[in-house]
Amino acid sequence: MRFENLERFPDLDPGRGYVLAANHLSYFDLFVVLSVLARARRIQHRILFPVRSAFFYDNPLGILVIALAATG
Repeated sequence: MRFENLERFPDLDPGRGYVLAANHLSYFDLFVVLSVLARARRIQHRILFPVRSAFFYDNPLGILVIALAATG
């Protein structure tokens, strides 16, 4: 995976709120984008991920996804 022109992405002001929407092909695209921004020191404040909790806590597949993401 390659990210280009990351230096053109401004540092995010911790005093403001932002919405980051991924035109995604998979569930994990948003996490990948945020991890790259965090490593580039563009994000320096709390990040919230709204999810459908019924899937992740009541469905065995959701629990597996959490386990795989946590060990990633």
